[in-house]
Amino acid sequence: MSIALYMDENIPLPITLGLRLLNIDVLTVQEDGPVALPIR
Repeated sequence: MSIALYMDENIPLPITLGLRLLNIDVLTVQEDGPVALPIR
């Protein structure tokens, strides 16, 4: 079983980097990219 985390912009970068050093799969909101919202 693996652990995967989604980090928002409020999580300090050193925490994200530290988790990656422990081989935990981390995706940041910045890496995920913008979400296109439908035009109303």
